Amino acid sequence: MKTNLTVSPPFHYQLFPYDQIDNVVEGVISEDDPNLKMISEGWGDALKQALDQLPNFVIPDSQHDLFEALQGSQNE
Repeated sequence: MKTNLTVSPPFHYQLFPYDQIDNVVEGVISEDDPNLKMISEGWGDALKQALDQLPNFVIPDSQHDLFEALQGSQNE
């Protein structure tokens, strides 16, 4: 799972059909669930594609030194 959140499998859920509180469906989605894997991979692929489609931008000179410093700290 690719996320910056602290949430991770297993995911426990309860489904309540409309006007049927006595007819609850409960379940657990484990880390090796094929549907979770498919959704996670699809989400990651779609996010990469969205980032690739962002326009290029120019960093103003006033922020250039800060940007280079941040890049340098990531390479260490």
